[in-house]
Amino acid sequence: GLRVAMGTDAHRGMALYSRHCYRSFEYPDFNDDPDGFIDCLLDFLRESACSVYLPVGEEGFVVSHHRNRFVGLGISVPISPLAVLNQLENKLTCHRLCQSLGIRTPRLFEPLNRSEVLDFAHQMGFPVILKHQESSSGRDVHVFDSAEELGAYMDERAFSDTELTHYVVQEYVPGT
Repeated sequence: GLRVAMGTDAHRGMALYSRHCYRSFEYPDFNDDPDGFIDCLLDFLRESACSVYLPVGEEGFVVSHHRNRFVGLGISVPISPLAVLNQLENKLTCHRLCQSLGIRTPRLFEPLNRSEVLDFAHQMGFPVILKHQESSSGRDVHVFDSAEELGAYMDERAFSDTELTHYVVQEYVPGT
C-alpha cells in the first residue's frame, strides 16, 4: 500500500488524527512564515524519504512560489505554476478564461458600486451570490434570496464602493 504522511499548521489539525496517516508533522503557518514552512516541509520530506508531495490547500500557492527548491530532491510535486494558480483563484479572471474556452459558466458581474450590485441582481433574478473575487473553500461567499437581504448585508458590512470592486455578483444555479 501507499504510505501517507500529513502535515498541519495547527496543534489540533485533523491530519494529526487520521487513521490513514502513518506519520504526521506540524509546520509553521505558511501565511505568517512562508520560508519557515518551506524549510520545515523540505526537512520532513527528506527525512521521511517521500517521493511525492501533494499540496491540497492554500499552501499550494507558497509551494508553487518556491517550487525551484524541490528540484533535484527526487520529490515529485504535481502543482501548477504560480501564475496559473493566481489566475484560477480570482473568480473574475477564471470566469473570463472559461468564457474564452467556451466553457459554460453562471453569469457573473463585476460591480463598481452598491447600486450596480442591486441592479444586476434584479436583472438576473434572485437568488444571487455575492462573493469575494479571491476567496476559496466557500469563505466570503453569500447567497441572497431577495434584494432586501442583499441590501441589509451590504449595510451591515458597510461596504465602500472600493471594497465592492473586490466582489462579484454571480447567478445562482440550483444544485451546484
